[in-house]
Amino acid sequence: MRYKFAGLLGLALLAGVVTACNDDDNYSAGPRNDNGFYIPDQNDEYLDLEPGDNSITFQVARPVGGPATTANLLHDADPVFNIPSAVEFAEGESVADVTVTFNMEDLLMKDYYISIAISPDEVCAYGDSQLDLTVGVADHLRWKSLGTGLYRDAFLCELMEDNFDEFDNWADYQYECEIMEHKYYSGVYRLVKPYGSGGSFEINCEDPNGCYIEQQNLGQVISGTNLYVFSYAANYLNNGNSLGAIINAGYCGKLENGMITFPLLNDAGSLLTAFPPYLGSFIPCNSRGEFLVMLPDTYSSTPVPAVPVAAQTE
Repeated sequence: MRYKFAGLLGLALLAGVVTACNDDDNYSAGPRNDNGFYIPDQNDEYLDLEPGDNSITFQVARPVGGPATTANLLHDADPVFNIPSAVEFAEGESVADVTVTFNMEDLLMKDYYISIAISPDEVCAYGDSQLDLTVGVADHLRWKSLGTGLYRDAFLCELMEDNFDEFDNWADYQYECEIMEHKYYSGVYRLVKPYGSGGSFEINCEDPNGCYIEQQNLGQVISGTNLYVFSYAANYLNNGNSLGAIINAGYCGKLENGMITFPLLNDAGSLLTAFPPYLGSFIPCNSRGEFLVMLPDTYSSTPVPAVPVAAQTE
């Protein structure tokens, strides 16, 4: 098990409100005192769960040992996690363990958010009074292999072709690679090391008419700098636009007949590359429409479409 305890990303609890075991979900922080309890610093940011895991342990502390006592806990979490409502301190003990239990077989292939807090009238002046965890089944368990598919590049190939004369034919390059699908988010695909080295990348096709690529590291290094790839559609989504509006505007890719394509947009393409630390400077890609992914079943039974004429014409 690899621990990565973290603050919640986007959990709307953190105005100091969590749900108590008695379902009283409204409380405000009480006055701090030197005789109360706190949660020591957690050094990790996320918790990956592996087969055989059935518990998560963290600590609650008090400034000094004293008589045997109990600290009450409030929490907000999916019912799949069994969280104690209190933690017992033996006489003289200043730190006590709290164990959260679960059945690994009950977990879906997604992230879960857990918030645990010390009862507000028992909080002391030291440390944190609340612990927020992001936990989930380890990433390698979340995917199923569909087999070998085909990937025709419109990121690295077009970038190199436009800037280096010796790569004039890169728009024709296409690669066989393993393609996986997420077990929980149907229609989210991962292309596994499509260039044979470097990283993998994912395409979200949950809506087959609204495909997009979130910003991610392609695992290729150009002039000593990592290359990031993404799509205009993902950028607009992250700026608060609805997927429906982005589809209507023509920015999204499509999954049709087992093939994923992205459109041309005024000859500028609908895909993007960028180089850290210059992620604000985007380079349009797919300006000739060569991008193509063929899912394994289609690739095994369908001739590969030709590179678009536009992609073959300088």
